[in-house]
Amino acid sequence: MFSRLLLLCCVILLAGCRDTSLRDRFLQRERVVFLCQHHRFGTGIPQDLVENAGDVDALAPMWYDISDTGEVTPIHPGESTKAYRDFCRQRGIALLPIFRNFKPQKLLGNPLAVERAAAAIEAVVLSEGYDGATLDIEEDGIEGTTREPMLRLLRDLHSRLIARDRLFCATFSSIHWERGPNWQSSAMLAHCDWAFGMFYDYCGPWNHNRRPPTSTAPYDWPSAQWDIRRDVAKILRPPLTRKILLGIPAYGNDATFDAHGQSVSLVAHSVARLLEAKQRHNAPRQWDAQARTPFFEYHDAGLRHRVWYEDAESYGWRTRLAEETGCAGVGVWSIGAPGGSDPDFWPALRRYRSGE
Repeated sequence: MFSRLLLLCCVILLAGCRDTSLRDRFLQRERVVFLCQHHRFGTGIPQDLVENAGDVDALAPMWYDISDTGEVTPIHPGESTKAYRDFCRQRGIALLPIFRNFKPQKLLGNPLAVERAAAAIEAVVLSEGYDGATLDIEEDGIEGTTREPMLRLLRDLHSRLIARDRLFCATFSSIHWERGPNWQSSAMLAHCDWAFGMFYDYCGPWNHNRRPPTSTAPYDWPSAQWDIRRDVAKILRPPLTRKILLGIPAYGNDATFDAHGQSVSLVAHSVARLLEAKQRHNAPRQWDAQARTPFFEYHDAGLRHRVWYEDAESYGWRTRLAEETGCAGVGVWSIGAPGGSDPDFWPALRRYRSGE
């Protein structure tokens, strides 16, 4: 009788362990809200995050660099992340800081550096008590010789974190998906828990003068070869979709035009800051039907400005897209800007997360 009771207790204990698995708790969620924080906003906890923590599943502040030789270094040396870690732990939010190397040809070209990077990231996650890691690697025209090293890094890091009951998110730039050797594919998704798709940055300072400027995240951009509509049709298809976090922007574009109507500059700002300009210039809201993004115009120093920003309607188009295509959730770049988020930001995430 005693042995049967002991066996029953062991079974219950093991079942309880499985139920409390960190990976299970987050990967089984129907709609994930995954928020990033830009490195220039430091290691502090944004006040609007404190007020809306119940609407967040995971946070990815950009805190670490990966060198070309595979070493990991903090972007903010000397700053403690303990308060941030405690905040997330108390509220049941997964903390997966970002480890970045935006141009990793040298890193991926060195097998020892690839191995060193995976081990170094695991060591930081364990020593700091994080719930996992986000690997932010971005490239223009990645070379075929780096495809296998990239997959090796993903595979090694993912397996290390799984063994530690931690989560792993990889990022990809949507406008480069399926270009070149197509290393960002089902093979990549096999070695991550989530893949954060950056469905923004289509238009910025780097390309505004080569074609008419638009929103940073245009649904349709006829003068270019990429936009959300075409990328989504190409990328978001089952069963890959269930790992993808559809990235949406919390910032917008302010384009300046000369007297001839040519775009002479473009600057990105948080939506909250752009709304301050809208109010200052008493500019009415207008709607860009192609970009499915609101905009307003104003004049300064004799030059015309057009500003694309986000509001309830544009957020709604993007969160609805994540819902309709069956994505794992939505990701946002970025919280933490001075002045907080815009008035429509948190309500939009709340509606999405609740399935409205």
